[in-house]
Amino acid sequence: QMPAQQMPAQQMAYPPMPPPGDGPALAQAQWVAAFTPQFLRLSCHPEFFFRQCFQNVDDAQCTQRMTQLVAQCVGDPSIGLPPVIQGMAQSQQAGFRVGSCAGERYERAYIAEGRRISNPRCDDANNWTHPPQ
Repeated sequence: QMPAQQMPAQQMAYPPMPPPGDGPALAQAQWVAAFTPQFLRLSCHPEFFFRQCFQNVDDAQCTQRMTQLVAQCVGDPSIGLPPVIQGMAQSQQAGFRVGSCAGERYERAYIAEGRRISNPRCDDANNWTHPPQ
């Protein structure tokens, strides 16, 4: 298995993080409770894409919107989140699905509000997965 920093950007639409559920099994609600704060801490970091590439988005706004979107994505049957998440591989897959879904919905929502910033850094999809240098 490749380390997160070597995975192609199209395979990872959320910041690298230690996956919750690195044990035998977690009920979906337990996994979500472990995943959500990690995902919010990283995706809503002030130097990250989701804060830097949208006008007037502070930590509270990012956290509130991402929390809502994570909940929506967890409840979306097309995401295919299993009722029990077993081990690291399934946890990583779940994190990829939920994180991708939330990130895409976040971007679409702010684009619809006319708040997306267009510049070379923000237009580069790799910045979804790698903090700015």
